[in-house]
Amino acid sequence: LLPADLLERLDGDQRDTLLAHELAHWYRRDHWVRALEIVATSLYWWHPVVWWARRELREAEEQCCDAWVISTLPYSTHTYATTLMEAIDFVSTTRQAVPILALTMNYQNPKQPTLDEIAQEINGADLKTRTRLASFALLKDDGSTSAGDWIYTGHYPASGNLTRRTQGVQDLTANDPTGMGYFPGWAWSWPLNRRVMYNRASADVNGQPWDKTRPGIKWDAAQKKWVGDVPDYPATMDPHDPTSWLPFIMNGEGVGRLFSNGANDGPFPEHYEPMESPVKNPLHPGQSEDPVAFLYTGGSGSHGAVKPTFGTPDQFPYVATTYRLTEHEHYVTQHVPLLAGLQPKPFVEIPEELALNKGIRSGDRVRVRSNRGKVEVLALVTKRLAASTIDGKKVFTIGIPIHWGFVGVSAESDPSKGANWIANALTPFVGDANAFTPEFKAFPVNLEKM
Repeated sequence: LLPADLLERLDGDQRDTLLAHELAHWYRRDHWVRALEIVATSLYWWHPVVWWARRELREAEEQCCDAWVISTLPYSTHTYATTLMEAIDFVSTTRQAVPILALTMNYQNPKQPTLDEIAQEINGADLKTRTRLASFALLKDDGSTSAGDWIYTGHYPASGNLTRRTQGVQDLTANDPTGMGYFPGWAWSWPLNRRVMYNRASADVNGQPWDKTRPGIKWDAAQKKWVGDVPDYPATMDPHDPTSWLPFIMNGEGVGRLFSNGANDGPFPEHYEPMESPVKNPLHPGQSEDPVAFLYTGGSGSHGAVKPTFGTPDQFPYVATTYRLTEHEHYVTQHVPLLAGLQPKPFVEIPEELALNKGIRSGDRVRVRSNRGKVEVLALVTKRLAASTIDGKKVFTIGIPIHWGFVGVSAESDPSKGANWIANALTPFVGDANAFTPEFKAFPVNLEKM
């Protein structure tokens, strides 16, 4: 039985979702579970665990029925959400407004907004003027602005979608004026299109770059502002002002820390190449990698020297890097149909020049190998990845998204069931000497057309 007053507040679609929820309880035989619950509570009413279990059981039942409605009526999720809020508002004794009821869904199709509309919503806007914001500094806590995520505020200002910009390696002089590889007109980098975090530390206390040949940012006295990369520092703060912040803004003392007694490879900072690198360490080639890097050798691992599982540059001349695509949670994509629809099949991203040298086109099947394993997937040839010159040597980078494996929606529809799809078949089992952060972001591979 449902209250007549509640049914009058709901339209036909909302009633359907509400009825689906109640039918889910019947289909799951929750009424029999309720009978057993009453018996158990009657017998052990004095035991606190029974009351705790009763509460947890009922909450689990409701969550299961919610999930059943969403899976059965996948295109009615918004309708179901508004139905639940209407029900909550109806049964509320205080009659307080439920915040989610104040949501605006100003999309052309509220049930299926476009990616462009969502990007605008994430960027944020002034709710009075409806003007999209250019900086997270414009966000306020008085309810006059909104944003989906402050770090992305500014990627879609009133001027347009900055993530669609493509000023890259086509014209190095125009598109990379600093020569530092920043390419400020290529897509957009959070926050505020800043390419290097904490870049104030690249200049001295007077605002001049430590390395004059590679200026990250510097103070321009004539313009009275910082120029170069987007400063991670107030844009017009004069470094000569005695009240200005010191360069290392994340350290309480404002200066760099050159000594630490808590590091396994300390006490002084040092640059090491990864265990697998296309070049020797330019600073000290006799000890290229960290001698006490953490190697995952089974069990608790160990600190030690290079092991035979690592490859050499002559075997594996290209650098691979891994990344995510449609979402933040690594491997959720392969299990969610809507996300898998955006990225239905695995691929590797190959620089145009390298693809030309190897006769590879987008859509060709390729094999990427390391000294540990291989992936066999489709090729995506792009202009996005350019070659790097490292210690006088030209080195190409291959991009490997990490979302696929031998389980999930795409694997189930594949004749091979996702065989040779998993990126971690390639990666080295190495962690840095202190936090054990793995070297999954840079390791050598070879590439061949299948």
